[in-house]
Amino acid sequence: MRLLRIFGGFTLLQIVGFAAPFVALPIIARIAGPVGWVHIASAQALGSLAAVVIIFGWWTAGPGELYQLTTESQRIALYRRSVLGRLVVSAGACPLLLVGVYASTPPTWIFISAAVAVAAALPGLSPAWLFVARAEPAKLAVYEVGPRAIATIVSIFWMQASGALIVYPSLIILATLLGYAAAWFIETPQTHESSTSLAAVLGDLRSHAPIAMSNVMGSIYSQSMVPIAAVLAPASAVSGFVSADKLYRASRFTIDATANTLQSWTLRSDTRRNHLRAVIAHAALGILGGLCISLLTPFATERLFGAAFAASYMTSTSLGVAFLCTSLSTPLVRNILIPRGRKYVALTAAISALVVGLTSVYPLYVWLGAEGFAVTMALSEAAGLCVNAWAVRELLLRDSPSSTIHVS
Repeated sequence: MRLLRIFGGFTLLQIVGFAAPFVALPIIARIAGPVGWVHIASAQALGSLAAVVIIFGWWTAGPGELYQLTTESQRIALYRRSVLGRLVVSAGACPLLLVGVYASTPPTWIFISAAVAVAAALPGLSPAWLFVARAEPAKLAVYEVGPRAIATIVSIFWMQASGALIVYPSLIILATLLGYAAAWFIETPQTHESSTSLAAVLGDLRSHAPIAMSNVMGSIYSQSMVPIAAVLAPASAVSGFVSADKLYRASRFTIDATANTLQSWTLRSDTRRNHLRAVIAHAALGILGGLCISLLTPFATERLFGAAFAASYMTSTSLGVAFLCTSLSTPLVRNILIPRGRKYVALTAAISALVVGLTSVYPLYVWLGAEGFAVTMALSEAAGLCVNAWAVRELLLRDSPSSTIHVS
């Protein structure tokens, strides 16, 4: 029953986080037009990649590290170190992000694109991993999902009244920073026992480097696909792919909600049976979600964004396959490989996916046109899944059926 409540809480929050932007995105698309839509989406993708860099592996490794600590002051110190370390990373990542936006965006769209990129990068500083580890979805609502949803709703009315697109990222940035600051001061007050040091912060960064690299590699081939498409193809040709990519990114909230719920449950009672149940749950989600993306995306993009932004069935089917592969990989990495110290397997999988993506994107674009970008994403996710699945198979063959998978 408790597991169902946690799952329901995280799922409801993810639905709110999913729904709020999708009320705003059609308005942004119609105000910006196809050209502006592609450049804004490209900047948002670059910002999302920066967020993965800034989070520096805490989403993946943080809960497992938290479970090994015995006192609340130690847990608070761990979280505060995570924030300080991410601020250090963001000091280098954010200037590079702005350079990337400047290099890939026409002057007309530079200002709005930069604001959108920063708004997309800020979740790298999110306290969400702490609340996931503690199984506290209500606090995630108070400090992150709620403020961002309110900012989105206010910006919708403001944009409709004024046509000023800059309102949306500006309010998102303000709400996000206020929510994160409140979580820092209210939920993790500093005491003598929870104090930390620069050496400890840097030690965490060194420890998380392999995980961070695997996450970044995994995000490069997925988040960079829209910017690559914007450079290679005319905006009118890729607007459908961009719209489908938006729906695909948003639909992955179901994977995150399932993983967030099952990770704490699996790691607390880490038997092989529980790991198998988590994999089966993600497989069922991947099949159902993949079918929905494949069949419904063309209709949904046309209804949401307009006929000029509608996706093709080849694009939607490819993204459905990518969804299935992502869902299957998630429990293998989060619940088995990383807790058992196999950080470099996840990195190898991400590098394999990146190599497949970068080497196939241009040939597939020449062969299939804009639909080739979605096919590339499917091939990349499949390559990463194969590496992760092979490594887990080796681990399971080495362990006896009655053994448990211990967090190291």
